[in-house]
Amino acid sequence: MGGVQGRVELIGLDAVRVRFGRAPVTAQREAVRVIHHEAAPMVRAMHTAAFTPIQRHAARSVAIRPDRYGVELAGAAAGTALDRVLYYGGEYGGRVSRKVRYATTSRTGRRYVVRRRTTMQFLPHLGREGYFVWPTVREWLPKINRAIGANVARVLS
Repeated sequence: MGGVQGRVELIGLDAVRVRFGRAPVTAQREAVRVIHHEAAPMVRAMHTAAFTPIQRHAARSVAIRPDRYGVELAGAAAGTALDRVLYYGGEYGGRVSRKVRYATTSRTGRRYVVRRRTTMQFLPHLGREGYFVWPTVREWLPKINRAIGANVARVLS
């Protein structure tokens, strides 16, 4: 099944990985352990932030995979096929609703044309802001960084 694919490339990530590789092994392990520990509550917070039925489906498609540097977060990578299909519309929103014209008849038999907006499957498009994944990630990153700093300082002291 086809779909939209995207990739986020962090500028300067290679330099961070080189510096991380030079850190003491105990500090590296502790930082990765903290990231692995904080990933599950972050995903639960994403599920909590989803407030429409479509977003709740989409939230189930977010996968967290541990790796040697921390975790990899992937949308539309888990859950059912429906969850994966609804991810992009649930997270980023959809298009603006359009107006539809149709003819109808009044109770007295008079015919007239009506223009009304169609219903929208997704909330309005937010661009790259997102509705539940990225706001949660932006909220949790400072918390995770503080936890890493405190635990690595404790290990190194």
